Amino acid sequence: MHNPKHRQRDLAKRTLTYALMTLSVISLVVVSLFLVLGYSVDSDGQPEQGGLIQFRSFPTGATVKIDGAKQEFTTNGKKNTSAGYHNVSMQLKDYRSWSKNFELGRGELLWLNALLIPKKITTTEVQSFDQLSSMKVSPDKKWIAVIEKPNEPKLKIVDIRDEKKPRVVELTIPEAVAKQNTPEDNFKIIEWDFGSKHILVSHTSGNKVEWLRLDRSDTANSRNISTLKNLSISDAHFVGNSGNVLYVLAGGNINKIDITKTDENTKNIASGVKEFELYKDNTIAYVGIQDNKQVAAYYNDAEEKPREIKSYKLDQPNVHTAVSNYFNDDYQAVSYGTTVNVIKDPRNEKQQFASFELAAGVSWLYFANSGRFVVAQNGSNLSVFDLERKQNFVFTIPNNPPYKSDHHLKWLDDFHLVSDAGGILSIFEYDGTNVETIGKVSEGYDISLSDNGKRLFDIGPNAVTGKPALQSSVMVIE
Repeated sequence: MHNPKHRQRDLAKRTLTYALMTLSVISLVVVSLFLVLGYSVDSDGQPEQGGLIQFRSFPTGATVKIDGAKQEFTTNGKKNTSAGYHNVSMQLKDYRSWSKNFELGRGELLWLNALLIPKKITTTEVQSFDQLSSMKVSPDKKWIAVIEKPNEPKLKIVDIRDEKKPRVVELTIPEAVAKQNTPEDNFKIIEWDFGSKHILVSHTSGNKVEWLRLDRSDTANSRNISTLKNLSISDAHFVGNSGNVLYVLAGGNINKIDITKTDENTKNIASGVKEFELYKDNTIAYVGIQDNKQVAAYYNDAEEKPREIKSYKLDQPNVHTAVSNYFNDDYQAVSYGTTVNVIKDPRNEKQQFASFELAAGVSWLYFANSGRFVVAQNGSNLSVFDLERKQNFVFTIPNNPPYKSDHHLKWLDDFHLVSDAGGILSIFEYDGTNVETIGKVSEGYDISLSDNGKRLFDIGPNAVTGKPALQSSVMVIE
């Protein structure tokens, strides 16, 4: 027979064991949460909340110093750090050093992203040209489209999928699609589709402008959009990756068209439009004239009609708008004069999220590729707003060269801008810091990393002839 006292003692032991296990798990969870929230113990044994820093570099393997103290890890890594002002540096052999000063908030998760540049940059010529009219890099960074002579219906496609051995093929636009009418004709590359297969080209002949859809893999699949849809188009953007669907601006109207459906009624989105931009394949921001006023509006193709976001007098200068998405929220930026307002969730609430200034007045307004940063630009003057940290950075393009381009600066990646102003290729971060000079460059053309980030492609002057040449710079030492 079982002794009741033994049973009670065994039950008490099990209860105590389970209680200790439960307390251990709870303690472990509390300690883990304590660390995740950035808490540590100070010299007096009291808890204090700091922040978590994530260190990321390209290439990886860089040593990290926080306020001069070398850390036990290399990039990529992370470290709980006390709140307050700090300096971080990252260093990798044969690469230029990187550093940043910042303030870390209590409970903040801060990502530091270092693009490490080789101390010695090797640049080689890929393809030389007698002249160069336009050039665009595909969204997947695997193809480059080039038009040499603006009056000839020919393109060169540079295949940079193997960034070490680019290949060049020539395409001729079929005469049935477009042909040269006069020596003054102008063919210009506008953009690639998101699938990096189709190319949008404008062809100006006298007072007539027609828009062409080319297929880099099959010239027989080229189409004259203007003729097919009988529209006088002034701006156009691909939707998705089929190359068949576009949003176009024609006669002040934004229309959505499908060039495979010639008998389709054109879908009119908005009228009285001066300028518009497309985000991904379903969201539009535009500025137009309605009811004797300027309006900035938002449109998503899930809705029946656009939403007016802001309105201004007809004589209000510098009215521009741009739209993007960051962490599943749409943001629309609207400028007027020297001011930029940022609206969160323009589709529903139209909440004003932030406001910032550019004293020189806003000529261009655009977002970073990631959607995190909003940029207002006028020539060499920049004002950048960080949506995540709610910080504003005002600076000029490094070395403040004259800015001659007819378009705004481009983003090299999610955190770095690239400039060709003054014929010098410079890379710098969203706040104007960590400026790196790469070399000589020709102004006005795309600058892009290869899809793996190991090479940088741009147009530069040939060392002997001075003529334009596609060149490749080694960014990762192997």
